[in-house]
Amino acid sequence: MEAKAFDSVNVVKDNLRALKAKYTVAEMALQMGCQRPTLSRFINEDDYHNDEIEAKAMEFLKKELGITQDEHAAAKTYKKSIEDMGFYPTRNALMAASVLDDCMKYHYDELGLGLIVGPAGAGKTRSVREFAKRYPNQVVHIEVSENMALKDLLEEIGEELGIRDKVAYGSAHSRAKKIADFLSYDPRMIVIDEVDKLVTRDSVRKIETIRWIQDRSKAPIVLVGLPTMVPYLYRGPSRKENLSQLYSRLGGVAILDGLTKDDAAGMLNGYDITEDAKDELIKIGTNKDSGCARALVKTLRRCLYLAEGQTVTLEIVKEAERLVFPRDARF
Repeated sequence: MEAKAFDSVNVVKDNLRALKAKYTVAEMALQMGCQRPTLSRFINEDDYHNDEIEAKAMEFLKKELGITQDEHAAAKTYKKSIEDMGFYPTRNALMAASVLDDCMKYHYDELGLGLIVGPAGAGKTRSVREFAKRYPNQVVHIEVSENMALKDLLEEIGEELGIRDKVAYGSAHSRAKKIADFLSYDPRMIVIDEVDKLVTRDSVRKIETIRWIQDRSKAPIVLVGLPTMVPYLYRGPSRKENLSQLYSRLGGVAILDGLTKDDAAGMLNGYDITEDAKDELIKIGTNKDSGCARALVKTLRRCLYLAEGQTVTLEIVKEAERLVFPRDARF
């Protein structure tokens, strides 16, 4: 078999896939000293990145294909765009995936209702979208707005389920019942994103209706929103009515926060960045007031544009930061 130079993680994966004609994944995992399920995911999922597995795979391939260290160094290229980063499994993403996985797998065992909360830019929506890729046609992702009435919400769910005509008329209760009955025999996962926008100061009726649908159908439902959602569970938006029935039925909760330094460093891995520039980008991503995955990605995107294919330096990072966060810039 002709060996390909390891110029990107995708080429590493291509070589491993080609070797499946010679070895099973279990045999390769044994030689590399890693877990078979993790290696299988690394090989089969284009967007999955794991630095430890990548390093072990490169060593295994160099021995297997006869590529020398000098040849590998000469072939090295850097990531050039944000798209090259793919989906990086941050701590937040793993916590969100854990709740989504549990709700999907154990929704008949009192774990069908989940809650994921975190600040803006923490990666909540991206985590849901990546999870949905693993379950084609099984995840209904609803993004709500403040102006969405209960009728609008039920019609939106019905449309995504393919039963809009059935829920286009009748009382709110009858529409909710039709959705619950449909989900009883076709238990797709429903993810309600930005769910905090559904709770007004005077009512929690929309959230309670979602809870009722899950309770009746046993289908997996996950609520995703800002941390302001958490106090509503205890005392309600008006401090009179609360969501205690929903809270008592939650099977899994993920409370997300900012990026860790390891997360930020991992997201920057593979880009041509000087060490002091990388340190500055990590500071931006982990800033306790404004740091998040979104802030890091936005700044890195601008850095790559300003660098024009060259090394990203500290000066470029400072200029990108000034452009991305003008109110925080120091002139």
